[in-house]
Amino acid sequence: MANIAPGVIFAEDDDVAPDVVWVSRSRLRTALGADGKLHSAPESAVGVLSPGARNIGQDKQTKLKLYSRLGLQEY
Repeated sequence: MANIAPGVIFAEDDDVAPDVVWVSRSRLRTALGADGKLHSAPESAVGVLSPGARNIGQDKQTKLKLYSRLGLQEY
């Protein structure tokens, strides 16, 4: 299944939009919500660094901590 904008929603106020994700079929069955978004961490996510010190800090630190805490295997 293709998803053009792979939004990942962990809570109403805790969502991210990685540029590329990989989810196995077995995890997809439980992670994909009726809204077409993932509601648990994919196995792998890729994020292109956004320009600017604040954005890079968020991409490298904040998102990494969030993904690690929620079970992402590779970022």
